[in-house]
Amino acid sequence: MRRGHVAATSWAPGCRRSARVSIQLQRKRWWGWQKIAGTTYNAPGPKTLYKGCKRGTTFTYRLMGHLMGGGNGYSPTMRAKCP
Repeated sequence: MRRGHVAATSWAPGCRRSARVSIQLQRKRWWGWQKIAGTTYNAPGPKTLYKGCKRGTTFTYRLMGHLMGGGNGYSPTMRAKCP
């Protein structure tokens, strides 16, 4: 968390440089996970996503990664209040 922003960084260690990785920053809503930011990059990274947030709001966040031609992975969740 940064003042007025949520940030998440992805790494894909062990992947060859030509591997494409798609990541999404998500927040938990009552109906499921909402994508709030996303990008695609070449491994191994790092790649950081930033998304503005309303100060004082609290949500649970996670980062979802997808290796093109591979599977999905998820970070641990983090409950945070926007500073």
